[in-house]
Amino acid sequence: MKIKLFFAFAILSLILYFIKFPVIFDESKYAANSTFDHLKKNDVFTLGKRLKVTTYNEYKLIYIINDRNDVSDDFRYGKVFTTSDPALIEKFLTIKFTYTGSDIATAQNQILLYKNNKCIFRSSIVADDESEGLQSFDFGWVQSAKKKNGISNVLRTFDNNYSPIVFLK
Repeated sequence: MKIKLFFAFAILSLILYFIKFPVIFDESKYAANSTFDHLKKNDVFTLGKRLKVTTYNEYKLIYIINDRNDVSDDFRYGKVFTTSDPALIEKFLTIKFTYTGSDIATAQNQILLYKNNKCIFRSSIVADDESEGLQSFDFGWVQSAKKKNGISNVLRTFDNNYSPIVFLK
């Protein structure tokens, strides 16, 4: 009886752990986006305009945390956060970014934008207490024009993912 109880507790613990920190299978296909060509240092842009987004209904954003150092200290725990809410997607896609002409090598967290279940934008993201921005092979490092709380405020409103396994296609 004790062995069955032990195994039941162990299995329940594993399930709860993987619900909070799911296993991610990334099969998403994403090619570089030419809409980010010809950016000059200090250019200010929004992702929505560069990606030519006019309506926000068929989009989904996925935020994946791989490094807790790249998120603000008061951000809730979890690994995968998502939203399909058009208002939140519009807020994120209208954040103003400044092109720096440089790169950073330490960003581990990811933001993915899907349209009709196809990945149309992918970038590393930093949203900690010191700075906020995106690092992508499309444009390098761009900083949020707000410097603080522009990206973080939007990400805080994303929903937790409770699936123990996540497939990105």
